[in-house]
Amino acid sequence: MRMIIDAHGQYFPDQETFAELARQVNHDMRSPLAAICTYAECLAWLTTLDMPAREKYAKAIIAEARRLGRMGSYFASLAAPPPDSDLQEIMLGEVVDEALEELGDLLELQEIELTREADEAPLPLIWARPILRQIMLAAIETQMEWAGHGAHLNLSTAVENENLFLRIVATSERPLTFDTSRFGYRSARALLQSHGGNMSLEAEEGLLCLQVPYIGRMRVASSEDLLERSA
Repeated sequence: MRMIIDAHGQYFPDQETFAELARQVNHDMRSPLAAICTYAECLAWLTTLDMPAREKYAKAIIAEARRLGRMGSYFASLAAPPPDSDLQEIMLGEVVDEALEELGDLLELQEIELTREADEAPLPLIWARPILRQIMLAAIETQMEWAGHGAHLNLSTAVENENLFLRIVATSERPLTFDTSRFGYRSARALLQSHGGNMSLEAEEGLLCLQVPYIGRMRVASSEDLLERSA
């Protein structure tokens, strides 16, 4: 609550903008809170639950609690953008895998099927790893929310015109609902834009595309390479 009040004065001086954000915070956080309460009440009062059901409900509580924590991070990046982190050589695919591992319990809970195409972007990029990781988490989780329970997500990476791309294509039996006011989507887009990247959405195709700038390679030639070149 103190973070929200501080953000009001520093980052959202306009009353209408702050009120809209506050409504969105209230809306987005109600879902995981309601789920946590429901599963906890089932564990507390339904004495006939067998052990597999109890384990399922306990895992659901953990998944929703982690989801709630991530929402706090997404809001914080909007209210108070993080300072620039040190740039380092990283692989886009590795960061995607880290995000998927963290989202694994939520994927299981929502019964979302995921396919991951082989990396077409083996080149490293120079970027801030913590920021890129949060962008990936927010983007993938946002696409999961839009697609809904039992959907299918396909992730692929590619290099185009000195930029690296992550594409997340969602397919679902129900119509996809793209609510770009959710602060998971907004924080990912804001973080990308602040570091020279971009995020686009093609609603009809169910496609969320992240464009990350490729900033050269930090490879130092070995002495053997230099000798071969001089010869």
